[in-house]
Amino acid sequence: MRSGENLIELSITILELDRIALAVERLALIQSAARFTHKLTFGENLMPIYPADRPDFTFNIVITATDSEGNLIADAPIPTGFTLTLTSDNPVAFSVMQNPANPKSVAAHVGSPGQANVVANLMDPVGTLVATGGALVTVVVGDPAAITAINLNLPE
Repeated sequence: MRSGENLIELSITILELDRIALAVERLALIQSAARFTHKLTFGENLMPIYPADRPDFTFNIVITATDSEGNLIADAPIPTGFTLTLTSDNPVAFSVMQNPANPKSVAAHVGSPGQANVVANLMDPVGTLVATGGALVTVVVGDPAAITAINLNLPE
């Protein structure tokens, strides 16, 4: 530790980390509500689990918004001049590619076992973040495709 640094080490479980993340997300929504009225989602499942041998698939990013009167727009278009970006922090496990003609449409590839944080950000014309959404994707080993060995575990 360098002089002037304060470090606190905590032992937490995944469940506790998930609760912390949800609390931070709620806080961000509360603080940002005054600035914008958009929310991004990938669907109902924020922690999907896919087998590594799942074929490539497409999904849509949903922008939930309200109009100037507060009316809900369940699947709003990307506002004019705004930019929607999508990233995966582990493309070896789960990679994503937006359709250039429709950035809300995403092609996904399930790769090797692991986890990937997939995050969508909506930026206004000057580059200010106005909404974000994300999912933690877990990739697990797929079904057996070939038998490579058979062993007998006989007692001694």
